Amino acid sequence: MGKKPYSDSRWWDNPMPHTPQCGKCKNYIGYIDGLLCCKAFDSIPRDILNDYVLHDHPIDGDHGFQYEPIDPGAPQPVRREKIMPYD
Repeated sequence: MGKKPYSDSRWWDNPMPHTPQCGKCKNYIGYIDGLLCCKAFDSIPRDILNDYVLHDHPIDGDHGFQYEPIDPGAPQPVRREKIMPYD
């Protein structure tokens, strides 16, 4: 039997909520037609939203835009490791 949706404790017990690098970037736009958008992507890839891939270097299809912090003095984003196979 497979795992039930939302059964992972990370959905309910997260002492350190995650704010993706996109929310701290000058190029972030927000929702357009139900998709999270920025100047680089019409639909931000899931691995970038989850910080599994940091967008501090050119990525195919990013139209020449990369992560630029709103506050240059803020800590830099940290790459996260995938924990679960469905991440």
